[in-house]
Amino acid sequence: MARLDQGAGRADVPADVLAEFTAEHLVLRVGELAWWLPYRVSRWLQEAMAV
Repeated sequence: MARLDQGAGRADVPADVLAEFTAEHLVLRVGELAWWLPYRVSRWLQEAMAV
């Protein structure tokens, strides 16, 4: 959501959407603001030997 790029009030984002993004570690809640976080790659798309 583009609103979260610069920080958005938690009340401005639908609660179910905010909860899902938070559960996936894509949003950080700081006080009354929610911020979009960079996506962290947890594994390679290719096998290690192919990279």
